Amino acid sequence: MGRRALDALRQAVAHFDSILKLRPNDVDVVTRLAGTSFHLGEALEAHREYNDAIDAYSKSAELAIALQEGSDETLESLTELIGQLQFRAARSLRLAGRVDESINAHIASMETIEQLRHVNGFTPLQSVQMASSFVELGELFAQKEASPEELDQLYNESLRLLTPLN
Repeated sequence: MGRRALDALRQAVAHFDSILKLRPNDVDVVTRLAGTSFHLGEALEAHREYNDAIDAYSKSAELAIALQEGSDETLESLTELIGQLQFRAARSLRLAGRVDESINAHIASMETIEQLRHVNGFTPLQSVQMASSFVELGELFAQKEASPEELDQLYNESLRLLTPLN
């Protein structure tokens, strides 16, 4: 994604922010703003603007959480989106060198996705995200000089989640 597209996404987020001020309870506007902020975060991450990406993911997550709290029912798709945003923020935090914050964000992401576990376990996408978080945590804990046994546990859990998908 080029700079012009990145600037267009920034303008779109600013546009939705303006509309949201006029219609603060409009679920469609909040949803569009959350989605656009998510895409902005992805673009910023691709441009290695990690702190700005973290801000975009956080903004999107806050909007999604507010939508979820304002709803009478628990929407699995919204919970999954929140977990995805937490994961993306955690990854950007790691890339920005903010190790402790990244660990906390990965744990929050895993707790969110854990809410979606059904009797038959996770969906394939949820399994991949959980496994990715275990791998990321392994890399983060390796920087903090974790023992080989602790790292083995994280990597084995990741493998346990991915093996049924093979």
